[in-house]
Amino acid sequence: MDQNNNNQSAVFNTIPCSDGKMAQMHIEKVRKVIPIIFLPGVMGSNLKVKAEAGKNQNTKKIWCLDSSLSMANWLLMGAKARKIKLDPEKTEVDYRGTITDAPEDEIRLFGARRERGWGSVGYMSYGEFLETLQSYLFQPNRQLSSKLTSLNKKLPFVLEKGSKAQLTFTKNEIEICKNYDFPLYAMGYNWLESNEISAKRLKTFVDKTIGFYKERGKVCDKVILITHSMGGLVARYYTEVLGGREKVYGVINGVQPSTGAAAAYTRMKRGNEAGWIMANVLGKDAAEMTAVCAQAPGPLQLLPSGEYRAKCSTSEKYVPEWLTITTPDEKSQSFPQTNPYDDIYTNKGQWWCVCEPHLINPLNTKYDLTTMQTDWIKYELLIDKIVKPFHEKIAGKYHPNTYVFFGIEESGNTIREDLLTYERVHWQSKFIESSSMFEEQPPKNYIGDNNRLNLRELNEERTLKTNATEKKRSIKIKYTLKKADSNGDGTVPKSSGEISIAKIQARMHIPVEHAPAYDDVISQEFILRAIVDIIQKVSKNEQQAKT
Repeated sequence: MDQNNNNQSAVFNTIPCSDGKMAQMHIEKVRKVIPIIFLPGVMGSNLKVKAEAGKNQNTKKIWCLDSSLSMANWLLMGAKARKIKLDPEKTEVDYRGTITDAPEDEIRLFGARRERGWGSVGYMSYGEFLETLQSYLFQPNRQLSSKLTSLNKKLPFVLEKGSKAQLTFTKNEIEICKNYDFPLYAMGYNWLESNEISAKRLKTFVDKTIGFYKERGKVCDKVILITHSMGGLVARYYTEVLGGREKVYGVINGVQPSTGAAAAYTRMKRGNEAGWIMANVLGKDAAEMTAVCAQAPGPLQLLPSGEYRAKCSTSEKYVPEWLTITTPDEKSQSFPQTNPYDDIYTNKGQWWCVCEPHLINPLNTKYDLTTMQTDWIKYELLIDKIVKPFHEKIAGKYHPNTYVFFGIEESGNTIREDLLTYERVHWQSKFIESSSMFEEQPPKNYIGDNNRLNLRELNEERTLKTNATEKKRSIKIKYTLKKADSNGDGTVPKSSGEISIAKIQARMHIPVEHAPAYDDVISQEFILRAIVDIIQKVSKNEQQAKT
């Protein structure tokens, strides 16, 4: 018998057969399987037209993140088309996205990548990351990758004070990974639906994945979850509300808006702040963003929750109020004063309410009053019955074996422009004169703030009427949304991204943008080290169970 050095396989020579020839038999040591499941962020999953039961499932693609070309049609999509196409009740996950080819050994052991969900997430966002991570975790010869074996070197990042796990390993500790197989999965979800629904689908996905290996005679009990942004909210609901803890060894969160993001508010008020191309793809103004978000619980659950805190404008304290309205006479008022759901999200009597009623339904071109009221009631129910309860159920709850990284500027006092983030939202105003007292009048059927004048203002400005006049010219107030000025990743502010160190194992921050956070080599190494740290605990528990 010739046994290899790591005791993972052995080669036996058989007794010569009648023809005098001797055959070799290769026996591999049974490895425990620990599936790793990746959950993308909002807009990170491919969607298609929802297929009817028993009919052709090959329906039209709606949101396909294969490449820039596959998304080009959204450049010309207005609010009406977005409301129709991006309807959570008429869409579902599309598994036909681009994937990379897998080595034969990987397919033989784990199944095809498409069967493991890789085609359900955007290739242009996550394709290279998935390929890289799987190559780190599995080599065709079943030896450890050079990346894994290099983890005994010094950390390329600094863990924050209070981290329980140190993420440093000896060579022998890394060798423990040879006792396990790590098939990488991806679970796309309908990001338009409530994250509660997505969490229930994650429960089914985890059970099915574990069952797949058990049916093949493998040892497989739990999984590891890796999440990007909103995917972290899905994972939290699964582990902390649906009882998923017992089937999850650990969770690795990247740039999670743990208590929400004020950018979810600003984007519904002025559109996406990205460059021209991406803004036109994702939603360039309030009309395009509201038409989708007002009917989509998932994006609405990204709004700041009751837990959200922002740095006070006059002190270093963090306070619940994150929305400030300053009048022309420099008097300011900040909200929420009670809670964000009543004060900001469903307060249609104020122009600064996150959802402007006339933008909910762009198909209602004549602002029919009954239709507007019906649409508002539907939106209000989403906030009261789906968004708020979701926030409350996951508030302060995290899997105890959670590892977190988030994005902030680290160098000096100057924040890089692409990392400037809305932690607080501030509308600043001034008086302006109108050329005619009768130039503008509030819309007759508008059920929002009656002082709102120009409903065609869809970006960072809003004009309100006053009762003041001067020389037969009316005086109006123009409110302008101030630019983001806080530290973060461009979307999630520091206060929401960092997550309480007392509730998790390790936390690390780097200057990384929100969307491409998983393309960063430091982020990738943090993830890999977190996986190895989780495996140390798994191995230790297994050894204790044997004694």
